[in-house]
Amino acid sequence: YHIVPAAAAFAGMILVTVTAGILSVRRGAYLIALLGLIGGMATPFMLSTGEDHPWSLFAYIALLDAGLVVVVKHRNWPTLALLGMFVSLLVFIGWSTHYLYANRTPSALIAVALISGIFGTLLWFRRPSEINKTSDTHSAIGQVAVAAPLLMAFVFTRLPTLHVEPWFLATYLTIVAAGAWMTAY
Repeated sequence: YHIVPAAAAFAGMILVTVTAGILSVRRGAYLIALLGLIGGMATPFMLSTGEDHPWSLFAYIALLDAGLVVVVKHRNWPTLALLGMFVSLLVFIGWSTHYLYANRTPSALIAVALISGIFGTLLWFRRPSEINKTSDTHSAIGQVAVAAPLLMAFVFTRLPTLHVEPWFLATYLTIVAAGAWMTAY
């Protein structure tokens, strides 16, 4: 309805999401964190103008995911991280169905790898006492963090309209494999 300028609405929605993250950590309230995640992920869609701004979208999602990882690390809520990773990947899939074309394929693959890497940090930076207590949810986070970039690379190389240079794909898969190795240990 254009009652409030888009920039002001965006800033307000970010403030609400950050407040939800801070409150959830202070109060130990999983539901507040979940509402913050939902609101944070809904922000780009609610304020969408129909124009494509991939760098802004994925920078926002990466910042939101980094904040989510901080909340998860403070409160040990791995299910929230798993949900956040799935929702982030759904946002990516939604974007790619409308705006992905051949010369953006490398950038899109890098975006998926970065999003997965953000969640992979939950496993990379565990304390020594946490390593033997890895839950099934932590294992699922690691598996999705590794599988998502690999699956996207497979899908993108199978689509004839999306062209991926062999040198880029080899480099990408090497970096993802290194991330997978780091996640495993």
